[in-house]
Amino acid sequence: MAEITAGGLWVRWSSLTRRDKWEFALSMGMLFTSGFLTGFAAGWFKGEPAAVTSDRILVGLAPMLPLVLGGWLYLRFVLRQDELFRLFHLITSLWTLVGAMLVILPGMTLERVLGMPVVSVHHVLYGAALFSILGGIWASRRYL
Repeated sequence: MAEITAGGLWVRWSSLTRRDKWEFALSMGMLFTSGFLTGFAAGWFKGEPAAVTSDRILVGLAPMLPLVLGGWLYLRFVLRQDELFRLFHLITSLWTLVGAMLVILPGMTLERVLGMPVVSVHHVLYGAALFSILGGIWASRRYL
């Protein structure tokens, strides 16, 4: 079973079984690859007019396979862990969602009122990351 460490921000590697280590590392690698391919696809066509072509579709869909495979492996990893780890994971996931919503909802309202784009993807990711960290710290103080 995975032991939560670093104030709720990581797991102790030595506490994982061989299968858990393999699935966790592979899932994180696949999710990183998906993020890299997404950034590559976003930069590939920057500044070009939008058009539906086969190369755009292929480059746009390239991040999906590692995303789905990495998510599936991570889900298998989480479901094999004990109840405390799953509860901890649920709490940090909900805090992440709240962080994203706290950026999206006021930002969408301001966009409508001001008539200009206020919220970018970066703002949503920053809010989600900040609240994910805060949720991990809160859950570690409460349950560990």
